[in-house]
Amino acid sequence: MSSKRNGTPTIHRFVRMAVFLAGSIYLVSCSSSRRSIGRQADSIPPGTCRVSVTVISIDTTRSASSSNDPCSKAPCNATVRIDNVIGYGSAFPKPLARGATIVVTFAYTVAPTKDLLPRLGKAYPGVRIGTTLEADIHSEMRLSLGGRENFSFIIYGYSIH
Repeated sequence: MSSKRNGTPTIHRFVRMAVFLAGSIYLVSCSSSRRSIGRQADSIPPGTCRVSVTVISIDTTRSASSSNDPCSKAPCNATVRIDNVIGYGSAFPKPLARGATIVVTFAYTVAPTKDLLPRLGKAYPGVRIGTTLEADIHSEMRLSLGGRENFSFIIYGYSIH
């Protein structure tokens, strides 16, 4: 009888310790993966989708609104194919599908910006048909005359792959 009493607490202690260790490992692994997901989502600004795209075509039309508008100096609109959706910031209004094509406006033109916009601070190399790049696409919702939702997509910055 004494061996039963002496052995039982040791087994219970061992089981409790094993359950405690397994639970601790589970909690630590869950919280660290949540933190890394949170950091990645936090790095994408609200109303923005980070994507990898390929330029399919460039609209060579220039804006005539103002001589200060970069789009009056070089084309700004292009059609791109979504190659990969990296992530979304909060409040991005319309999910983008891999393989879909959308029209985007390059806020600082599709041309190289070094000479065109020397005060910009960051020089972008410009894009051509076939260029693959990673960009944050900002979405703005506009209402059409019929009351339908219409979205415009704007790229303020990018990096070439």
